[in-house]
Amino acid sequence: ALLIESAELGPNELVRALSQPGALEALKMSSLLVGIAAVVNAVIGTFGAIVMTRSRSPIRSLVSALADLPLAISPVMIGLAFILLLGRDGWLTPLIDALGISVLFSFGGLVLATLFVTLPYTIREVAYLLEELGTSEEEAASTLGATPSQVFFHVTLPNIRPAIAHGLVMTAARGLGE
Repeated sequence: ALLIESAELGPNELVRALSQPGALEALKMSSLLVGIAAVVNAVIGTFGAIVMTRSRSPIRSLVSALADLPLAISPVMIGLAFILLLGRDGWLTPLIDALGISVLFSFGGLVLATLFVTLPYTIREVAYLLEELGTSEEEAASTLGATPSQVFFHVTLPNIRPAIAHGLVMTAARGLGE
């Protein structure tokens, strides 16, 4: 619908509409939001996937459940829960007021909501690839004397870059779509 409407307006009218201050501010905010979500997803999503696939602790199940939650709940219900938790009489309002931060109806709230709905994409993509790869290369590097950070940066990270990239593309699409 957006493409059809844009084509009907013509290129000159489209450029004029996109040059309006409100449109420029919306594009700037959306770009910043997706940029923040991409950086946080790359870091937290990768480490969440590693916990899900390499850890044998009870936190593994918790991370898996939290990664599935935004995919199982409708966006309307997520928004309602966000308001119930952070709204005027929300359960977390005393904590937020004590910290002196504004979350609901602010850019920070947009970031939190976007992270909540996009983190599963990166976590799941990276976790699927980590499961497929197994641990043989990482174990071989450790056996040859590599430290855990060397194993991560020289073995694991190069292998999972495509999954991180795919998760971040999906993050950007979902972040812009919301």
